[in-house]
Amino acid sequence: MLWYCRGGFSDAWRLSRARRARPLLVFPGRPPSTPSHENAPDPDVVDVELDQGYYDRGIAARRNAHTHLEDVTDILTGIEDEADKLLADLLANLVRTERG
Repeated sequence: MLWYCRGGFSDAWRLSRARRARPLLVFPGRPPSTPSHENAPDPDVVDVELDQGYYDRGIAARRNAHTHLEDVTDILTGIEDEADKLLADLLANLVRTERG
């Protein structure tokens, strides 16, 4: 669902994504329960040595993603501009139709 607001469709989309999926339940007069860590067992510490290839592959993947995705912002801005123009045309047509 697209909502239109002053900043355009993408701002409305970002605002709608910030909503909580369900309301936060708060019971009055009752403190939030927190788990007790007093009886928790100590975590096992494992020493892992990663080879240099692990880091090289990660760096290469990030560089590749950056290269392939660098023009996405421009593409989305163009799409947003076109959507804003279409909406403005639609609203102008609706106003013209109402006036008759």
